[in-house]
This record gives sequence, structure tokens and C-alpha cells, in this order.
Amino acid sequence: MVSVPNVKLNSGKLIPAVGLGVWKTPQNVASEIVPKALDAGYRHVDSAAVYKNEQEVSEAIAAWLKKNPSVKREDIFYTS
Repeated sequence: MVSVPNVKLNSGKLIPAVGLGVWKTPQNVASEIVPKALDAGYRHVDSAAVYKNEQEVSEAIAAWLKKNPSVKREDIFYTS
């Protein structure tokens, strides 16, 4: 897994500098690529209601976390 630098937000929270954006990603594709990105080391996923794939993305993250119990939910930065 590649180490990605973090950026410190004004709140003090750290966010990975590189994230997976799912704009224009169809729902069925989003549910397939999110686990692959998490497997590859991504810990930041960017979505939005207007993308119409939030549910698939969040379900994919939840399913991936169940299969990878060593990673905690707070380790994934999901923006929406």
C-alpha cells in the first residue's frame, strides 16, 4: 500500500491529500470500484447527493470495512 500524505484542516482533522472521486460514476460501477480503491490504499472517497451514487458508495464502504476489521470507520474520510 502506498503512503499518502495528509492535509490538516482548520478543525485539526487530517484528510488524505489524494482521494477517489465518484462524479459521473454509475451506481453499479461505484459499488464495484470503491472496494477496489480501498484495497489499493485509498482512505478518502468523495461523493455528493447530486452524483446519485451516495447509497452505493456508503454501502460499499460499510461492506469493505466488515471484510477488513483492522481498518476502523474513522480511518476512512468520506465526503459527501
